[in-house]
Amino acid sequence: MSSEISQRVDGPGPGQITVQIAGDVHGPLTVNPATAPTDKGAGDSLRVSVESLHGMSHGWFHAFPRAQAAAARPLTERRDLPGTTEAMDQLLARQLAAGAYLLTDTSCPAEIMLGLHNSGPVDVAVRDIQVVDRQRGPIIDGVAFWLEAGAMNPNPITFHLDTAIPVARLVADNGNDPEPYFGRHTLAVLPGGYLAVPLRFDAATTSHTFNLSVKYRVDGQVHTCTVDNHGTPFRVSPTAGHYCADKRCEFSLSSRLDQRHDYYTEVYSLVFDDGLAALAECTSLRLVT
Repeated sequence: MSSEISQRVDGPGPGQITVQIAGDVHGPLTVNPATAPTDKGAGDSLRVSVESLHGMSHGWFHAFPRAQAAAARPLTERRDLPGTTEAMDQLLARQLAAGAYLLTDTSCPAEIMLGLHNSGPVDVAVRDIQVVDRQRGPIIDGVAFWLEAGAMNPNPITFHLDTAIPVARLVADNGNDPEPYFGRHTLAVLPGGYLAVPLRFDAATTSHTFNLSVKYRVDGQVHTCTVDNHGTPFRVSPTAGHYCADKRCEFSLSSRLDQRHDYYTEVYSLVFDDGLAALAECTSLRLVT
């Protein structure tokens, strides 16, 4: 494995930057032109943006706490869903801004895609990404939205949020994560380049709110910036244990019997009605025992 992830591309067009996607950090990067991210991040030559957020298997899985069930009503009463991935990403962003938590599972972690944009004349070396300002809470068990999407990015950097100090780790296909990723590796962002970094976050026992800290070096100087979800902390919760007998619904997870209130009040699943995406309430839920 290379100690640095980088690939140089010459000649971006007007208003464009070169793009590196650190999806599989074992292998080569995919490079495509793209417009610069609009979110502001760190100062100096590096800007950090939150490009996308997904819950479990690159889907739009999320849930509201019981006390915030009213925030789920605009979507549950509407029932129709957008027909494009971009529009679904925007829908999830609105739900998260209203107080929802991304759902995660140890086998299908939540994902946050960071964008690193280097507007300076020299390389930027990202030396560490850390979970900061973390707060634990109960598993979110209010209104859940079970919205499947598809495949995940392969082998992204993973944080185990339930550990005492979550550290960036590179989880292999077999589930092994023998060492911290940034102990021996860096992420290199080339001058005028843009590096998309998918980060996974798993948890099994408690929900978590947190921010991210990006530590990087520019021309021998070390800088640190804090990244949040557009002014609010990132929110991630393990899934609750329910099984749905509705064959249209993909919602079926094992129970965690040590959580006394580990169940949702309502669950809505992605279904297709005459080829159009829509919400359907799971009315045949039962707690797995």
